[in-house]
Amino acid sequence: MHPQSTAAHLTELPVGSLVLERLPSGELAWLEPEVERIWLTDLGRRALAHEALFGDHWPTVADVSAS
Repeated sequence: MHPQSTAAHLTELPVGSLVLERLPSGELAWLEPEVERIWLTDLGRRALAHEALFGDHWPTVADVSAS
């Protein structure tokens, strides 16, 4: 640890930078924050592809049936 480090100095780190974590051994270490992993199913991939191709302006079967 740097002799002139303070708690206020730690709060000035930019978002997405290293975070201070306690290791299982009890020591502290600067580590990259955990990244949330997003898993897409085949149905989710198809929905994203459909949105990219056709956008919001195309009516769905439910919209047409309700009219």
